Amino acid sequence: MSLRIRELADKLEEGLPREEMMREFTGKWSVSERTIARYMIFANDILSHRLNEREAVLDVMRSEALAEDIENTLRSTLELEARLCAIAEGNLETERTVHTRQGVVKVMQKPTYSEILRAIDRLLKMRGCYSIKTKNLLSPQPMIKLVISEELNEKLKLIAAKNMTENDKK
Repeated sequence: MSLRIRELADKLEEGLPREEMMREFTGKWSVSERTIARYMIFANDILSHRLNEREAVLDVMRSEALAEDIENTLRSTLELEARLCAIAEGNLETERTVHTRQGVVKVMQKPTYSEILRAIDRLLKMRGCYSIKTKNLLSPQPMIKLVISEELNEKLKLIAAKNMTENDKK
């Protein structure tokens, strides 16, 4: 059963239409369409897991490439701040290489949500927007309070909305 499910997942990944899979595998395995449909549920889970793993690897690769680019090319804190602003606004595109079954493809990638949030966090730290206050005299751990201006908050909302609509189009 697991071999059948893996084979279905592979066919789904190749983009084979559901109807064609039903015809092919009901005859091949001598089972009903309902059984194939049940197998396809598990195959979809496997495919989803594969895609999530690939996306995680790509996120790590993008972050490493971005960190390496910043380390190699930035010369001053003003350049760093400008680059972080471009990332936070979702405007900086990085080129990455993707290995597919058809070969090597170069793709331009906008920053992910986590990269945008990390850039915003770094910018806020650089600008001194975090203030440290202690809760009380008995508690030695500092409490960090984030102070964001209304203008920056509105900008963040616009960027998030823009990125969500771009991802919906994809």
